[in-house]
Amino acid sequence: MKLDHVDRAGRTALLEAIVTGDGSLRFGQIVLLLSAAGADVNIADKNRVTPLDHARRRGFEAMAGVLEYAGAR
Repeated sequence: MKLDHVDRAGRTALLEAIVTGDGSLRFGQIVLLLSAAGADVNIADKNRVTPLDHARRRGFEAMAGVLEYAGAR
């Protein structure tokens, strides 16, 4: 499976970790590992909401920082 595979819900693994996560260290590590492995941090969901936007809206500042460091816009 590709790292940036988009599932039927229109989400990548990175988006899933943010949208279904609770902002805890565990989910933050998933975001860090996916971005370090080369996941595209700018693939938006089917509503055109980016991973960075999702993280900010949910108040996940640490995740947002990781995404910004990885080049998220």
